[in-house]
Amino acid sequence: MIVAVAMSSLLIAGGIVLDFGVVRMDRQMNKLAADDAVTAGLRAADGGTGEVYTDLAVCGALDYLKANRSRLSGLPAGLCAAPDPQKACAPGDSTTASSYYGTTSSGGTSFEVWIKSPYSVTDTSTGGGFPEEALGTLASDQGDAAKSGCDQVGVIVKELTPPGLGRLVTSTPIASRIRSVGRVATGNGDIAPALLLLERTKCSVLTVGSGGAPSAIRVYGSGTTPGSIHADSSGTGAGCGSGSNQQLFQGKQADGLVAYGAGGVPGSITSYAGLKGVPNGTVYDSPANVYGTTAANELATGVKSPPTGRAQVTRKPVDVRYRTGVASAIASATSVWSLNSTTPGGIWQRVGCNPTATVMSALTPAQGLYIDCPGASGITLSGTINAGKVFFNGWWAGGVLSMPNATAVYVNNPGAKSSGIALSNGDAFCVGSATCNPATPTTNPCPSAPTTSKAQLLVRDGSLKQAGGLLKLCNTTAIFLGGDTAKGCVPTTNGTPPTAIPCAGGTGTAQMQINGGYQDWTAPNQYGGPIPPASQAAAWSGGEDLALWDESYGGSSNPTFNMAGGGNTHTVGVFMAPNANPFNISGGGTQNLVNAQYIATSFSLNGGANLTMTVDPANAVPLPALGPFTMVR
Repeated sequence: MIVAVAMSSLLIAGGIVLDFGVVRMDRQMNKLAADDAVTAGLRAADGGTGEVYTDLAVCGALDYLKANRSRLSGLPAGLCAAPDPQKACAPGDSTTASSYYGTTSSGGTSFEVWIKSPYSVTDTSTGGGFPEEALGTLASDQGDAAKSGCDQVGVIVKELTPPGLGRLVTSTPIASRIRSVGRVATGNGDIAPALLLLERTKCSVLTVGSGGAPSAIRVYGSGTTPGSIHADSSGTGAGCGSGSNQQLFQGKQADGLVAYGAGGVPGSITSYAGLKGVPNGTVYDSPANVYGTTAANELATGVKSPPTGRAQVTRKPVDVRYRTGVASAIASATSVWSLNSTTPGGIWQRVGCNPTATVMSALTPAQGLYIDCPGASGITLSGTINAGKVFFNGWWAGGVLSMPNATAVYVNNPGAKSSGIALSNGDAFCVGSATCNPATPTTNPCPSAPTTSKAQLLVRDGSLKQAGGLLKLCNTTAIFLGGDTAKGCVPTTNGTPPTAIPCAGGTGTAQMQINGGYQDWTAPNQYGGPIPPASQAAAWSGGEDLALWDESYGGSSNPTFNMAGGGNTHTVGVFMAPNANPFNISGGGTQNLVNAQYIATSFSLNGGANLTMTVDPANAVPLPALGPFTMVR
């Protein structure tokens, strides 16, 4: 009897040990699969905007589990039957969260699976808490509190295994539960699109050439970074289709729109429409007309690739970098606009419409010159103003004027003339340069080397018009307020969609109509390479790499945004005209926009012009990227 009991006890003990051994092995397999699923989810969550796309994160993790852990292949699709590719995690906003729960069975073993983005490591809704969170090493590592879990994705797998030989004692399934949590940081990627087009639904957002006047846009790589273009449009608006002039991207002839590669990495042309599955015939007019390539330029042979899909970028990356600084500059100018025109006081020396050359040149960089000339005929003035600040109480109508020491130039235009600054043949308006001769515009161009010198040009009301002459803005950020003294029509949130009524229900007055002459316009550039992290906020608030900020609307007819340089355009920096629809470049010859990045609703090139662009991501706004990825649980 004793032997029989002993043998039974040994059998039961052995069965229990064997059962727990099997469960432990399954638990390890579940953990390995969950670890890899979290990584897959984080990578799937990267829509190219530096945000975690929660449906994509959850569904990327689920897809991995189902494909690589056979016992979980029967999990239902849940929300992943129709995920929202644009749902990005916003801290504290539960409507942007994604959560999956599913069950399945395999060989008598049942499973429960939870996948969450965002995920808090203290979450107990996934079958309970995890006691290891009380350990000091984990309790102090819960992610960035400001992100409220948006930087984390969690996968939890619970397994209920029926006992084997242990069934002699109990029929209760043996439960095991594992958890894997990954965390991601947001940083700047390497891709800085030469053209970032913000239209949300319509087509014809990038058109090149026209019948009888073939044109081409060529975006070259910079260093190891390939050239790129991106359009936010879903391609679902009225007028979109595969017919003539209906596509999102219209090259209109062979090699009409090309993004070149760097280091064997192909250039890229991307759109939200491509991500949404819009037919290729609606996204681009021909793969021979519109493509990226591994070739470094048109003289090399490379592998071509058609446009691909990418999540909507919006204007948010530009807003995050510059909007606060631009708004601050506009607010700071309020007290300047309200200066007493008779006795401005302070640093300001008041003069009338025609100050003498001696008065202008005798001023120092510590002084300001207040030119009081509000008449309808505008201010026509020639000479050199050595003051550090210059105030035009009127609009600029012509002359040859150099302001080499200016750090701030204000154009008040109190009569609200349509032109804030207007130039004709023989005129020159120069900031940050002592060389200001419209007859020799290419002599001593704006410097390309890094410099701490910089200036701001603020135009309160009116547009920029140029029919001839020289517009020379060296290391200058131009901010056009569009008639809105208080805010310059700048939105109060980052990523606001483009609109035809940005200025209190109106289009704004600050369009750009450059139809001739020469433009030498460079942004502030203290840092030729990456900006040290500790200096970034101050640098961007100071306009580093920002050449233009203009919220006014411009359409295909007046009012418009137009540059027609005919090969006479030298622009360097970020040109932010988010409501230009289109930003139009026309004229003959080849225009080389060296390190110029344009943000607009849409963009058009015509009139036989050929446009070449190169963007250094260290001197532009790159698209944010997720990474690195780390496992934290």
